[in-house]
Amino acid sequence: MDVEAALTAAVIAGFVSGGLAGYAAAKIASGKALKILEALSEAGFRSRELARIRRRLGSRPRKRYIAFEVLARDDKPPDKIQLEHSLRKVYKEVFGLKALAVSRLRIVEYDEKAGRGVLEVRREYKYHALAALGLLRRAGGREVLVVPLRTSGTIKGALRAFAGKP
Repeated sequence: MDVEAALTAAVIAGFVSGGLAGYAAAKIASGKALKILEALSEAGFRSRELARIRRRLGSRPRKRYIAFEVLARDDKPPDKIQLEHSLRKVYKEVFGLKALAVSRLRIVEYDEKAGRGVLEVRREYKYHALAALGLLRRAGGREVLVVPLRTSGTIKGALRAFAGKP
């Protein structure tokens, strides 16, 4: 049995059992994934199962939105650019440049007067972002304390916390 046939067999066996072995093998053979899906559909797999497999193979990264409030010692919170720069600096110092790049950390909404905002981050790096928010002590030359209010899977949910609604 050649390598390609063995890989195809591993993918099909993993998908049939629903295990991660098929998912991993499919990632390795991502170039052949569409051919494998076609073979599975010809073999009589139900469309629901095929849709689940397609989602696993081509899923985009999921995001989390963290609503936060900035408390400044002089009652004037830093602006969005200063805050994001300071947050990225802290994140990079603690978790490294690669993690910063992969996490796609950014402030999507920020009200400078109220000192409240919404931070977007990839789901896998949510706890890194929360740690960085907790470690942030200076932004824009001011002493600050950043308090996370709520984590949400949608920006709408985070904006509700941002607006002060439950």
